Amino acid sequence: MDFTFLFIIVLMLLAAKAQIYWLTAVLFLLLLASSKTKLLLLAAVVGLVLALAAGSMNFGENTIYVVVGALVVVVLLIVRGGDDKPAYGGGFG
Repeated sequence: MDFTFLFIIVLMLLAAKAQIYWLTAVLFLLLLASSKTKLLLLAAVVGLVLALAAGSMNFGENTIYVVVGALVVVVLLIVRGGDDKPAYGGGFG
């Protein structure tokens, strides 16, 4: 699982909440550049929609539920898109 990807999405969320939309766009471009699979690309788009929705819309007291729910969707996409192959070529033989 790529925790860096999730951390950047949380930073994107914080930047959008502070209405620093240029930083949100830069972080989204970073996510696009580092996406290795289609599911990670989908997770980046879900993260962008989450950040823009949380930054511009007022959900009232349901904001925390919307944010946590969308982050769970992002985590599930990251886990599903992760590969379980080792980073090295293997052993001898």
